[in-house]
Amino acid sequence: MHIVAVIIAAPEILRRIILAARKKFPRAFASPRGYKAEGADIRVTASLLRELARSDCEIVVVRVTAHAVRSYADVNALYIDAVAFAVASAWKLHPNIKPVLHRRYYQESLTRKITNRLLDEARRQGIALSADAIEQRAGGAQEYGLQIADAVAWSYTQARRGRLRTARLFELIRARVVAVIDYTGKQK
Repeated sequence: MHIVAVIIAAPEILRRIILAARKKFPRAFASPRGYKAEGADIRVTASLLRELARSDCEIVVVRVTAHAVRSYADVNALYIDAVAFAVASAWKLHPNIKPVLHRRYYQESLTRKITNRLLDEARRQGIALSADAIEQRAGGAQEYGLQIADAVAWSYTQARRGRLRTARLFELIRARVVAVIDYTGKQK
């Protein structure tokens, strides 16, 4: 599992990247859920990543190790801790960023857990953050940042697996990656 943080000054940049690709490849964006890198035409993903590489952004990739996966009995707890680790890593670079997360959980208790975990991490780093500043979005055609993050995560996975046709996609944005960090499990 990989978690990607795309750090960008203005979300409008991501919107422009997606809208340009949507204009160029309308069929790839026909689904109401929006663009999903897995199963999409490689040309679409390459176009998105090329445009992202031209923008002023930074990317943090967190690799969840096999040890971390084995050390958690609850996959939800693993996801919450790994996302908090990724956001904390991004905050070390830019303490003023506001996280926008994929809303993986629709159960209010799990949504609250991830929000509380991020608030704890922000306090630990001395960052003033309110629960309202943490956005959790459901995904879909209008969630430009989530679609871009999906393309980055998928391209990274392809590069790690050494898939010949798709591994080169990650090379398009490698210069924008400021950190690749392993998450090994609960920090003691």
